[in-house]
Amino acid sequence: MESEELSRIVELLESSNVKDDAYFAMCQYGGGLDESYIKANKEGLHFFAIQLLKASKVIEDFDEDEKEQVVELESFEEWIKGDILIQHIVLIKEKREETNKEDDLGNNDKWGGVVITSVFIFFVITFLIGLGTIINWVV
Repeated sequence: MESEELSRIVELLESSNVKDDAYFAMCQYGGGLDESYIKANKEGLHFFAIQLLKASKVIEDFDEDEKEQVVELESFEEWIKGDILIQHIVLIKEKREETNKEDDLGNNDKWGGVVITSVFIFFVITFLIGLGTIINWVV
């Protein structure tokens, strides 16, 4: 989408939107990734869309050497409510495939299970050795 089109859409949304009536909440009712939702009225959705469109216009002005840029949301505390508060957007130039590769390199979640399992096995072995020592001492 061209910058002029984005500007026109933002202006149109801003002219029809009443910021004072905007309500936008990101909520989570459990611990899983699939247990979250957005609760918003029409004005809140429009205002959030305006923020995203403005951020997408900023990405066009990236310098060649810039890897990412932070865009603050406009007075977020007035209209974003809920369990998850988004204060800014980090814009990146990479496409999805490139970003996923970078995330995979820094992802250490798979080692968490190995470490927890190793610690559990260590405690089980220590418990069995201690139990054997107690039984030998009593007998």
